[in-house]
Amino acid sequence: LHSFPTRRSSDLEMGEIVLGGAALSSDSVRIESKVGWVLEGPEWLMATWKVVYAHIDGKTEYSGSGVLIISATENNDAEDRSGTLTIRSTADGKTINIPVVQLGVWNVRPVHFTTMANSFSFYWKFGKAVKYVFYQPFERAASANDKTIPASLKYTGFFEADPSIISTSNNRKPNTTYEICALGVDADAIPAREVSSVKIKTATDEKQPIATVSPVASDEPGVVKYSVVLNDYAV
Repeated sequence: LHSFPTRRSSDLEMGEIVLGGAALSSDSVRIESKVGWVLEGPEWLMATWKVVYAHIDGKTEYSGSGVLIISATENNDAEDRSGTLTIRSTADGKTINIPVVQLGVWNVRPVHFTTMANSFSFYWKFGKAVKYVFYQPFERAASANDKTIPASLKYTGFFEADPSIISTSNNRKPNTTYEICALGVDADAIPAREVSSVKIKTATDEKQPIATVSPVASDEPGVVKYSVVLNDYAV
């Protein structure tokens, strides 16, 4: 029983998965297993395995390899909620722990970064009331003033909230940490209570790959899906 990507501890623990606040927001994790397994987690989480609803009850057994779709019931609270989805082997008790966060109604967060030496890209997850997103990458740690709501409404990035939107920040310095601040605004132009921020570091310009391939997924037999992003070093 294993999944990608993983970092090893006494069990297997994955990086955090972020879900939007609406009920249809989802993410996925690839599972490869030759033994049976069960799902455990909070009552607000949902899962789909091979196009069938998967019970998160610690009892219903599943098997095989494929893509597990993770979603949640609608979050109507202002605050984010968090929990852990555990995939447990019925053969030896080995587990994969997946931290999951679902955003509150006005909250927004950039996720799933592709990082190059001179640029980075990401797409967005947001709460159910978010209509527009304002954001700004800072080439330093963002100050308290940068994170105030009046300053946030002057951010250079702006778009109507859409889960298919990919934001790219070009002409950046290599090996540099940037802090991306973001703010959600609802249909009445009422901003979130606070600005969210995420730090990201650009890659070194030494031995830079000519392209990144990310993400790679295979949710249909014989079909592999991926995207390729070329950088300035490609020829």
